[in-house]
Amino acid sequence: IIIPLWYTRSSVFQATILDSSEEPVFVIQDGRKVTLINSGDENTARFMVLPFLRQQGINRINWSIALHSQKGLSRGWSDILNTLRVKIFYDVEADDEKNYQTNNQPVLDAVGASRADYFTLVNNQTVELGSIQMKLINSETPIVEFMIHGQKWLLLGEVKLAEQSRLLAARSFPQTQVLWWSGNKLNPELLNIIRPKVAIASSDSVHPDMVELCRKNNILLFWTGRDGAIQWTPATGFQTTLESDKVDSSLL
Repeated sequence: IIIPLWYTRSSVFQATILDSSEEPVFVIQDGRKVTLINSGDENTARFMVLPFLRQQGINRINWSIALHSQKGLSRGWSDILNTLRVKIFYDVEADDEKNYQTNNQPVLDAVGASRADYFTLVNNQTVELGSIQMKLINSETPIVEFMIHGQKWLLLGEVKLAEQSRLLAARSFPQTQVLWWSGNKLNPELLNIIRPKVAIASSDSVHPDMVELCRKNNILLFWTGRDGAIQWTPATGFQTTLESDKVDSSLL
C-alpha cells in the first residue's frame, strides 16, 4: 500500500525540541499546521531551524511565537520571516517597551514586511495553537505551559536560585509531566512541586546536582548537547537523534 506524502503530513503529530543551546527552539507539527517557538540567533535560524523545516517539507508557519527572556536577542526571526510564509506572529509584552522596540527593530520590520498578523501576549493569557493550548505564566523568565495531547509541558527560562524562591512563594509553578529548561540548577522544592516525569534541557550540559536529582526522583533526563534534537509523537513517545534511546509513550 502506497500512502501519499500529503496524507502522511496531514495526519502526523510531532513535537521537536531542536539542538540549540543559546535559546530553546520548539517545532510542533500538528497535521498540516505548524507552530514555531523561538528562532535562536541568525546562525541558529539559518543553519538549524530552516534546514530542519525544509527537511520536513514545511514552507508555511501558522503560529510563530517569540518567547525571548532577553529582549531583542532572537535575531533569527528576520531570516525565518524573509524565507517562509508566517500567518500569525506572537510576541510577549516587554517591561521596557521603548528599549525593546529599539533593540528588536529588525525583527519588527521583518514582521511588517511579511504581512503576518502581529499580536502581543500578556501574562496568564492562553492561546489555541491548533490542538495545542499554550499559557504564558510569566513573560520575563519566561514560564510557559503547553497542553500537548493531554500532557502538560512546562518551559522554564534560566532563573537564578534567588528568583526561583520568589517565584515559588508566588506559586508560579504548576504540576507538569514534562519539564523543559536550560539545564541550570533548580531548587529541589521546585521539582517536588511540579513533579515531572521527563526533564529536557536545551543545553550543552546539565548541572551535576540536577542529574543527581533526576536520578533520585526517577525523572527521565534528556539534554540536547548529549542527545541532539528530541522528538515526541503519540505513537513512539520520546526519541533522540544522536542515540537510539526510545521511551514508550505509555510512560506518559
